[in-house]
Amino acid sequence: MLPEYYANPHVRARLLEFLGGTNLAEATSVYITADDRSPDTKFEPRPAQDLLKCVDEGLDLGRSLWDRK
Repeated sequence: MLPEYYANPHVRARLLEFLGGTNLAEATSVYITADDRSPDTKFEPRPAQDLLKCVDEGLDLGRSLWDRK
C-alpha cells in the first residue's frame, strides 16, 4: 500500500517539502530514517538523498530534527 501512496507525485512533492526543499539537492534535513514495520526497527540515519529509494521500497520514513537551516 505504501509504494502506491508514495508513487503519487503530489505526495512526493510534499515529502521533499517536509525535508526542507523542492528537490533532494535543496533538502535541509541532515538525515532521514527508513525502516520496515518489523519490531526490530533500528532507526539508523540515512542521507536525505536516499528518500526516493526508500519510498520505492515502501519503507516508513522519519526525518531528523537536525536541520542545516
